[in-house]
Parts: sequence; structure tokens; C-alpha cells
Amino acid sequence: MFRIFENLIEAINWLKIAASPFLVGCVFGVISYLYKPSPAGIVFALTLVAAGLIFGILLATNISRKTRPSEFNSRINRFPEADDLEQL
Repeated sequence: MFRIFENLIEAINWLKIAASPFLVGCVFGVISYLYKPSPAGIVFALTLVAAGLIFGILLATNISRKTRPSEFNSRINRFPEADDLEQL
């Protein structure tokens, strides 16, 4: 039963890693569409969104092969001030 929760937490952390490039691709896609609102602009915007999604999936998979996604996210989200407190 605890293995299910562990896998669920790892999946959520994997999605958090993959979501960052995807959201960047979405922002650039919206900006490019607002710059040129035409059928070509839609295609270019969707291309940027798809590239962000693919890059996010590749990044999250690469990180999960090296280390667990929860360990990666905990290293990213930690604050270095806690290291000074441990040395006291």
C-alpha cells in the first residue's frame, strides 16, 4: 500500500518537472500568436507548445533515470539558510 503512495508522489514530482518547459512553451506560443494572429501563427504557436511538451517529457525522463524526481525537486526547493543552522 505504501508503494502506491510512493509511486504517486514520484509521478506528481515527474509532472512538476515536465510542466515547467511545457508552460514556457505555452507562454511563448501565446505571445507568438498574439504577434501574428493568422493560421500560420496558430501553427507556429502549436509548434512551440509541442516543443515545450516534448522537451519537458525528455527532461523529466532524463532526471528520473539519474535520480528520483522527488529528490531532484527537494534539492531545487531547499533553502541554503538551513545549512547554516545545522552547523551551529
